[in-house]
Amino acid sequence: MLKKCFPNNNNEAKAYEGDMLDDSTFFKVFPFENSLEKTLESINLFLFNNGYHKVISEEFDEEMSYNDHKFSISKHGYNEELVLFVKNPARIFELSGVLRKLQDFRDERDWEQFHNSKDLALAISIEASELLELFLWKNAEDVDMDKMEDELADVLSFCFLLAEKNGINIPEIVANKIAKNALKYPVSKAKGTAKKYNEL
Repeated sequence: MLKKCFPNNNNEAKAYEGDMLDDSTFFKVFPFENSLEKTLESINLFLFNNGYHKVISEEFDEEMSYNDHKFSISKHGYNEELVLFVKNPARIFELSGVLRKLQDFRDERDWEQFHNSKDLALAISIEASELLELFLWKNAEDVDMDKMEDELADVLSFCFLLAEKNGINIPEIVANKIAKNALKYPVSKAKGTAKKYNEL
């Protein structure tokens, strides 16, 4: 499945009858099949079979293009055809600066074999407890900053690894959560108060 075994080069992309635009973007051309709706059926079948969400024709604008953080579809060339561009969140995540260093550190020690989702989630909880312990019996701001940075780095590292393990796009899920919280905590009711949403 494309989402699970994302191609790293054109040879691997050929298995899906497509090509690589760069090291994180796969693309596949779909000739028009009588109508936009019929062509979208083919695209949706490909997406569904490879672990991605479907799109619907209503999501296209007048130029017939659709975009999100995982894939885009565009009209292309002189002939009637649509091109599907699939971006792999995990691959983009892997290539970004310090996160790549984190993965390299893990891989050099052959530790990925221990990093199943359950144990990574446990590690986040344990490291979060160690972060919390730094504040025990102290005033709110009387904490050793160097130790706090170390413990916070541990928490974040395991969060990043859990996201990478499951192909999760961190900016995307945080943005989605902000949108959900905006509905639960409207400014008119939540501003200046720490009450839970069901108490506003």
